[in-house]
Amino acid sequence: MDTHKLSDHTAKWKKLKIREIDPSEFELNKKLSKKDSLSKFDEYLQKAWKEQMDKGYFRYNFESVEADYKIIEKSNSCEKSLPYLAHINEARYIRYEKPKKIPFKKIDEEFNIEKFSFLGIDNREIICKLSSESTSRRLTSDLVVINSAPLEFGHILLIPEIENQQRQSLTLEALYSALNLLRLSGSSNFKLMFNSLQGGASVNHLHIHGMYSKYEKHSDNLSRKRLHENCSKNIFITTDSVNQGYVITNLTEDEDTCNSKLEDIHRIVKFFEKKQIAYNMTMFYNSESLEPEAVIWPRKSLVELNSNPFEIAVSEISGHLIYKSRSDFDNANLESIENHLESAVLEESEYGEIDEWINKNLG
Repeated sequence: MDTHKLSDHTAKWKKLKIREIDPSEFELNKKLSKKDSLSKFDEYLQKAWKEQMDKGYFRYNFESVEADYKIIEKSNSCEKSLPYLAHINEARYIRYEKPKKIPFKKIDEEFNIEKFSFLGIDNREIICKLSSESTSRRLTSDLVVINSAPLEFGHILLIPEIENQQRQSLTLEALYSALNLLRLSGSSNFKLMFNSLQGGASVNHLHIHGMYSKYEKHSDNLSRKRLHENCSKNIFITTDSVNQGYVITNLTEDEDTCNSKLEDIHRIVKFFEKKQIAYNMTMFYNSESLEPEAVIWPRKSLVELNSNPFEIAVSEISGHLIYKSRSDFDNANLESIENHLESAVLEESEYGEIDEWINKNLG
């Protein structure tokens, strides 16, 4: 590793004059009082995002057009089951070409300073830097930047501790940063999302996606049951999703419980990485309880991009399906969606091993 490059980048982040936001400047929500209400931070974030769009800092101009969305209802007996959201975003695949072969050999591949990372990000793409004393962490450069190839309105990246050159793995510090960012928002439309290596990530440098989802979708209130009847932790498994997920509810119940739940999430993903299981994670306000919760989705590794109508990364596995072509979008239906999602489902024995590990170590 080139130590000169590391020191150069570290110096860069120390010198940059970026608006630094302390979450204590804004209201930190434990629970939303109503849906779709913008906080002062939402207003600041959306205004900054729009300004950078107007200045041409994105690869393409994103417009949220009604004709580009389609609701695909789930045909089952569960009354609260929310639909899939099909969304056509052709510009994403025209202006932002990814390599056909996923370049990562392992889920836990180390950060490589010689490969593309966010250390060289254009300063104009930076919205702000977040600090957080409430987590009892040292203050570092947790950057919020635009995603220059947006999937959806307000699509940003949270880059925790950027100067520490961390691989794409959910650290405990990153989970705290993500939860703080979510709590700054007053909108149930705001979602945070993570792709592991071989789980949809295209950059091996720690980052978490955030965006405002236009409509409610499947994962916003998943049907679930306790993992085990005698499990003392609030860890649930989904019962109404093609891809089985693990739900950790009410992340902000109280400080001790919050810490414990984030530590549980961290231990689960570390287990996945040890077993070389790719995963996705979403963090959001549940659309019914309006409390912050997280869903972790173990899945089959994505090692090659092909001609499928949509790739299965965190947005898609949670029900927001980004289609590549207008014709596939027009022909989207429940059967084709769920057949494709099944290609990321693990073997039953693998889910059994995960369930057993969680029950033994976190139960």
